[in-house]
Amino acid sequence: SVQAAVDHQLNDFVATQPNTKISLVTFNNEVTVFGDGKNDAVIVTGDKLNDNDALAKIGSEMILPGSIKDTCKDLSAKLFNLEESGSTALGPALVVSIAMAARVPGSRVVVCTDGLANVGLGSLDELHTEEQVKRGQQFYEKLGIQAVDSGVVVSVVSIKGTDCRVIELGQVASQTGGQVTIVDPLTLTQQFSTILANPIIATNVVTKLILHSGLYFRHEDYQSASCVTIQVGNVTADTELTYEYGMRSKKPRTEKTDTAADAASGTTTIKEEGQTAGGAVGGATATAAPETPPLMVDGKECLPFQLQISYTSLDGAQCNRVITQAKPITKDRQIAEASANVQVMGVHVAKATAKMALEGEYTKARTKALANQRLVQRVGYVRACMYGCGMRLLCP
Repeated sequence: SVQAAVDHQLNDFVATQPNTKISLVTFNNEVTVFGDGKNDAVIVTGDKLNDNDALAKIGSEMILPGSIKDTCKDLSAKLFNLEESGSTALGPALVVSIAMAARVPGSRVVVCTDGLANVGLGSLDELHTEEQVKRGQQFYEKLGIQAVDSGVVVSVVSIKGTDCRVIELGQVASQTGGQVTIVDPLTLTQQFSTILANPIIATNVVTKLILHSGLYFRHEDYQSASCVTIQVGNVTADTELTYEYGMRSKKPRTEKTDTAADAASGTTTIKEEGQTAGGAVGGATATAAPETPPLMVDGKECLPFQLQISYTSLDGAQCNRVITQAKPITKDRQIAEASANVQVMGVHVAKATAKMALEGEYTKARTKALANQRLVQRVGYVRACMYGCGMRLLCP
């Protein structure tokens, strides 16, 4: 079924994108680089499977493939002659494939496997200690960084019911903007089409989002900053970035009051805004009810946002784009919830919880997902009430 799915995709490219260039790399206990099928295959085995530099050199020196309209028959013949055997040198095959694709920025590598990487670099079997697991993860993280720097997207297709340790392999896909898909063999053809139907439109993408000083990014990695730069890497037309931010409170002003008695005793009384100097009457302690602290955005009707995007287009041009907008704000909870974009919220929470789960923070991920679920339910309820009462509200 895997061979049939790949062959179907090759023929689809001939009909829809005849100038696309495709190479075939297979792996078992060794790595075989067929290229476009018109030249002799290059077989990588032995010590080279553990030598990252040697593997990358082999990939970078391979002959660039011809257009699929000219190579489809040769690739199909090589494809249907393949037989399942041996172990799984997935890591070495991935190093070679990324090095090959890196020669043409904007290229894509699709890894299809039904087995656990257990030969050469990136071997994931027999990981018994935390250190061994960490070492395996670091290999794929490093490989993902190399792919991003080269403008290569990596997607992983795993067959349902097999143990491929998708968490580790997913590091490469998530860093490069690719997909991780676990599929039933019967739907493999459709999944291949979905992955390859979304081409890269830019590489080396860097975004910088600037908020009003009264706002801050809530993610712990951003340290409550109002300006965040993200190395995105490769993007397609469907790439989405989401941010979560909060509002800063005003810092209370302090007033120093020096009395003659204080001066004589060498002490200073600090009086904060909103407090009295006394604080006790008749021996009883005065306790003020907690109040919501004033916000830095109080009194403003709208706030400015600026997004700066730098990227490399597929023709190699260095480009910059700046988007500046002023967005209205409200302190009315009902209006805010009724105007919420549920789709954006869903995308953000899905990404955030997936990252938490990938890092083993399952309880934290579940808590965030449930909190978002309750918020979405409340948004639906508020909208129903407002519309049911005849109120007209423009929602995005």
